[in-house]
Order: sequence, then C-alpha cells, then structure tokens
Amino acid sequence: MALALMPTYFQIGIWAPILLAAFRFLQGLSLGGEFGGGITLTGEFAPPARDALCGLVLPKLLRDPDHYLP
Repeated sequence: MALALMPTYFQIGIWAPILLAAFRFLQGLSLGGEFGGGITLTGEFAPPARDALCGLVLPKLLRDPDHYLP
C-alpha cells in the first residue's frame, strides 16, 4: 500500500527513490517471514502421495539450492 501512495520525484525530489528502496527492502523482509507459513500451507494442501515432498524436501531445496547443485 505504501508504494501506491508514495509521492513522485517531482513532488519530494531525491527522497522518492530513497523511500522506494526502503519500502522494497521492508517488503522483502516481510516476504522472508512468510516462507514458513507458505511451506506449511503447501504441505497441508498437497495430495497425500506428495505431502512429504512438498512439506519436507521442497523447503530445503528452496532455502539452500546451491548446496544441492553441482
């Protein structure tokens, strides 16, 4: 919501890109906080044959992809 209501460069000058970067940084922090809840939801709604894959294996691959790639 903050990005939609943010003033333009012509209204507040150099503070517009600074605020944009700050808001995007905060948005990224909130996205990282949702990772655990998203994985739990994925594991709960996965088909019974794939619930372990979606709830246990997939999160590990998403968090540490460089650990498993050659």
